[in-house]
Amino acid sequence: KIETLFLGGVREVGKSCFLYKILSYKILIDCGIIRSDVSLTNFPDFLKIKYINKPIILLISHYHLDHSGSIAYLLNYTLKKLIIISNYLTKYMFYVNFKEFTTINRNSFRLLECHEDLEIILELFESIYKDHLHINNKSTNIKTLSIKFINAGHAYGANMISILLGNLKLLYSGDLSIFADTELIGATNESYNIDLLFLDSTVGIKNNLNFKVMKRKLSFLLKKYFKQKKSIIFPFITIKNLKVIIKI
Repeated sequence: KIETLFLGGVREVGKSCFLYKILSYKILIDCGIIRSDVSLTNFPDFLKIKYINKPIILLISHYHLDHSGSIAYLLNYTLKKLIIISNYLTKYMFYVNFKEFTTINRNSFRLLECHEDLEIILELFESIYKDHLHINNKSTNIKTLSIKFINAGHAYGANMISILLGNLKLLYSGDLSIFADTELIGATNESYNIDLLFLDSTVGIKNNLNFKVMKRKLSFLLKKYFKQKKSIIFPFITIKNLKVIIKI
């Protein structure tokens, strides 16, 4: 039996956060914000987990803040130990990205004025260097929970997440890209024998400008300001696309 609660990221762009109750395990996948929203609706509905008195395992698919930005806020709602798991690159990229974001938005995002919480968050991260992680539930006779991170091709360190418990296999895919570029290979393409598939898709992407048009406009501005010898500051989150454009 599996119970799913959608705490955010449903029919909206941002604050992806999904709770899966599998036997005695409580698993959160992603924990994001809506970057442009400064109200309390900016965060997932953590009231739904406020009274869970068992450890919660939080799996982070990648460092973008619409998937990781409310971890500090989540700390206020976890009565028991919170275990945060990602790969090592995601942990590092989250640290840099979150620190930059809270510095720039210190006056607007009241609940994110928490540089000091970064150290607590990093201590809770159990980043892994390999693809697999096995968790034993010592309080029960339930089989080991196996977690596997699979390349999603979306950003540095981005992953799909496979969860195996007994005969139940679940695959979660947040943002992904099957296309390779000069910086990243595309998402791992293989057949998956799974029981449940959860997809988190950005609904607003079709309304955005064509990416090729955006690259041309940005390239034009870069050349213009370089010639004028002006300083150019880019947010950390743009690092991959910026490197691609500069190479072009």
